Amino acid sequence: MSGSPYKITVWSERMDELFGYMPKKTADDHSNELIAPMPGKVHSIAVSEGTKVVAGQEMCVLEAMKMQNVLRAPKDGKVKKIYPKVGQNLNLDDKIMEFE
Repeated sequence: MSGSPYKITVWSERMDELFGYMPKKTADDHSNELIAPMPGKVHSIAVSEGTKVVAGQEMCVLEAMKMQNVLRAPKDGKVKKIYPKVGQNLNLDDKIMEFE
């Protein structure tokens, strides 16, 4: 027999009713921020506050597991604030820069 496997969850009527009371998760808006995609150490920062940047421009280099990862601007804009200093350790999802 051919077909596609699907993972499903079956709830009781009571479970469905209770699920309606759970708070809805909303996605955070990080469109004006550069966020650390992994834990690592800030190796270098290529821009300064007030710099106008274009999408794809190198913003900083994050060193993780002895590899240097270039982080680029997600869109055109102006750097409003830079949070870490060179040499500072970052955790996953730490804010690196904020754009106007």
